[in-house]
Amino acid sequence: MRRVLMLQNLAGFPSRSSVRYATSLALAIKGVGGFELGSPEVRPPAFGRRVAGEANASRWGRLVRYPRTIRRLRLEKEHDVTHVIDHSHANLLGACEPRRSVVTLHDVIPMLSALGELDFDRGRLVKLTFGRKLRRIERCARIIVPSEATKRQALRFLDIKPQRVVVVPHGVELGPDSFTHEGPDGERERVLARYGIDPRKKVVLHVCTRNRYKNSPAVLRMLAKLPKDVALFRVGGPLFDDEADLARELGVTDRVVDAGRVPSDDGLAACYRASDVFVFPSTFEGFGWPPLEAMACGTPVVTSNAASLPEVAGDAGVQVDPKDDAALADAVRRVLDDPEERTLRREAGLERAKTFTWEACARKTLDVYEAVAREADKAGVGF
Repeated sequence: MRRVLMLQNLAGFPSRSSVRYATSLALAIKGVGGFELGSPEVRPPAFGRRVAGEANASRWGRLVRYPRTIRRLRLEKEHDVTHVIDHSHANLLGACEPRRSVVTLHDVIPMLSALGELDFDRGRLVKLTFGRKLRRIERCARIIVPSEATKRQALRFLDIKPQRVVVVPHGVELGPDSFTHEGPDGERERVLARYGIDPRKKVVLHVCTRNRYKNSPAVLRMLAKLPKDVALFRVGGPLFDDEADLARELGVTDRVVDAGRVPSDDGLAACYRASDVFVFPSTFEGFGWPPLEAMACGTPVVTSNAASLPEVAGDAGVQVDPKDDAALADAVRRVLDDPEERTLRREAGLERAKTFTWEACARKTLDVYEAVAREADKAGVGF
């Protein structure tokens, strides 16, 4: 059986989505079979006695200690393919045979921000540092991306043949222990009571990180256009100071409930199920899990028509221009006020979510591994 060395982010590196991707993909690959996961399996190495922490994810840890560990592992065991799970650790590719290497490029947001194409600044050095990562990535046999939109953006900055960039959409965890439309009796009332939301109100949910491209100001302006019996339920990162000022200027502060982070398993799923509609007007996403999670939980979705989000939501979600506040408010109002529209979006969303499975993600990823291993074997390339 062929073997793949799956290289994850260091413990302590701030990327919950990459951990989710790595863990879910590894478990699905084990279930499908065909490739054996080499060491390290699901847990990335932690140096010294510390299991996690910022020290492990420091520049020294990422650029020096982790590659040294990989070189040592290469001496101990041979693998047919190496997969760097997150482009943030693209430096690891320097410790791997490029013609047997795969990397997942989740997005090119840092480069787009450095070029001024997204409305936030990631710093002057981002263009240089991310550019260096892209030059490393170019050497790989294959580059996995989660959407066609990300592939198009990646090819703007990568000097490679398009065939080497393979679209493999992420999955969503379905079932009673993850994202499901079936919740316990009385769940909505308990969830809303926990966060101080009047159960008589209509609830619009927005799940977001503390990033400008999540477009929170548009959500606040949307709320101001909706009746006062509509509450905004925010899960994730808090508002920026200027966004909080905007909420006060619009007179909607008392209608906004910030829940902060909630568990990504049944806690988050319960928030989806407790809400009447989910809104996600991001200006850019490499993939976009939240609309998919909402659909899996039976919550109607209103999202933007930008980047990868049309690929995720499809016809099941209502798509609007993320810069058109009036269109966003009209779409949300239509779903809230029209029971037939709400039922249609709910049922379409449930069917749409079923097509994004981790098994499908694993099978397509295994196809990439097999192609890389076969080409390397044919060329007589060692590890």
